[in-house]
Amino acid sequence: MFSIRHHNSREEIPTVSVWVLTYNHELYINCCLASVFNQTTDFNYELVIGDDCSSDATSQLIDKFIADKNISITKIRSQKNFWDGRRTPLICELFNQARGKYIALLEGDDYWTDPYKLQKQVDYLEANPDCSICTHWVKTKDESGQGIHEDALTIPDLKEDIYASDLFHISSETKPILGAAYHPSSWVFRQSLVKEIPSWNIKISGGDDVLFTTFLRFGFCHRISEFMSTYRINKSSSWSPLDIHQKGLNNLQFLLNVKKNYQEYTSHIIMCLGWLKQKYLDWPLNKSELSKILKISFKIALRDRAIALDLAKFIIPVWSHHQLNRVLSYMRIFAGKIKSFSPIK
Repeated sequence: MFSIRHHNSREEIPTVSVWVLTYNHELYINCCLASVFNQTTDFNYELVIGDDCSSDATSQLIDKFIADKNISITKIRSQKNFWDGRRTPLICELFNQARGKYIALLEGDDYWTDPYKLQKQVDYLEANPDCSICTHWVKTKDESGQGIHEDALTIPDLKEDIYASDLFHISSETKPILGAAYHPSSWVFRQSLVKEIPSWNIKISGGDDVLFTTFLRFGFCHRISEFMSTYRINKSSSWSPLDIHQKGLNNLQFLLNVKKNYQEYTSHIIMCLGWLKQKYLDWPLNKSELSKILKISFKIALRDRAIALDLAKFIIPVWSHHQLNRVLSYMRIFAGKIKSFSPIK
């Protein structure tokens, strides 16, 4: 399933495992890796790279880049491409290979912009044992032509410290936190939390939300109010290119799983589901969009049967509401035509 190669492996246990996931990132991987090796720290760190069977020159560029580097490097290459919206087998193997006390995440098309990023975050985690995950602000680099603002990922009114009780809370004053509050390129978290990642994570597209929610069950999230990484938005991104219906239903699947598996969030999730359903009811969906929503929902239900019934209870009323509106609209049009008809005398 995987080929695993160790390069310049050292015996000492690293403080941080830098976890890089890449697929067909030949245009970006050198920038990504350079930002890792540009880190200045008073501790040692290792690099664990997962290449999801890239079909371009990504793997060769990695080999060339790491050839003369004097840190512990583990390169994992999939024998086939696992991408199905989750890359789950490769992600699990990356976690298995990470030895550090802390784990930092970075995808092959993103990069860090502050050479002291790891040092700042580890210093905070070391000084605050109740903190599960340390994050920071992230800029975006829009290469997709969508005109996305460079600060698009920044939510200024978020508190510096986020606790489990802050998640899924509907308020008229602030936007609800429905999953990961910060982009994963900003994360440094405790390696001990890997064992807490639930098995249902493998069913979710966009597993960042699952990880963030899980980590907050064991401590708080602290944000350093500095920009220290950049997230590229391009056609090869795993999330940004998805249309609004795919994203919305993926989020719905995540919320239903949290409700089913994390009982402490139940009351807040019920409120979130009501808020989300109202948005779907108010949204003017046409016939094509309704068909697409049903198709995506059916695929999710087949993959994640544990929440299939709850998914149906959410989608069927939405579909029925819009179908009824379409029928009523046709009836009004028909009635108007009859009313305007005047027979020739």
